[in-house]
Amino acid sequence: MIVHAVGMEFTASPTVIQVSSPTAGDPISITNSFFYEPNEFHVLQLSRALEAGSKYRLRYEFRASLSDSLAGFYRSSYKTATGETRCV
Repeated sequence: MIVHAVGMEFTASPTVIQVSSPTAGDPISITNSFFYEPNEFHVLQLSRALEAGSKYRLRYEFRASLSDSLAGFYRSSYKTATGETRCV
């Protein structure tokens, strides 16, 4: 599992939980994690492969500055059908 994570300081170990299958709710062990600098990825090596068509929840705790660039933890907004701007 790969997460784009430039400029993020992780403050707790991430968790991965399968939420849609017969084994829903069972945590999936993270056997190793590391930052891959060339692509600014946080890589999570899992104890088993993820199942196609299943849904998963990834939980991270982190600190980061909210940025106006499109790198790291960045500010984003969109316009509704009525023209109202909403922040994500």
